[in-house]
Amino acid sequence: MKSHGIYTIELRDRILYVDATGPFNEDAVKEYQKDLTAYIKKLSQHSWALCAVFRNESLFTPDAEEEMMAVTLWRKKMGMKAVAVIFNDIKGLNILKAQMERIYNTADIHHAFFYDSDFSRAFSWLSKMGYDIDSKIPYP
Repeated sequence: MKSHGIYTIELRDRILYVDATGPFNEDAVKEYQKDLTAYIKKLSQHSWALCAVFRNESLFTPDAEEEMMAVTLWRKKMGMKAVAVIFNDIKGLNILKAQMERIYNTADIHHAFFYDSDFSRAFSWLSKMGYDIDSKIPYP
């Protein structure tokens, strides 16, 4: 099967920043996890947070959601403590939000949702969780 979904990954201090445009199938989630693993290994001696931006059609297929659940549990073991999710112009927002709630609630990960590129509120929440980011660095 061909991978569906595109993303970029960037590490800033103890926060992994991911910008993703879906929809995502299981192959895309596996590819994403493989790419993310190199960054996570650099952070595994410390706790860290994820700031994820989802754009457009970012829904997960049922297989992709199941795979995302498994990798989220692994990330928790590797030190992930908090996730800020920013929904930007999402088609099917309620469905994606429900998918993300299931994933992060099952993994027992602190998480918060933000909307329409509200980076300042997401960064403020991450800061309250103990993860500061240099706000002078621009985000898309």
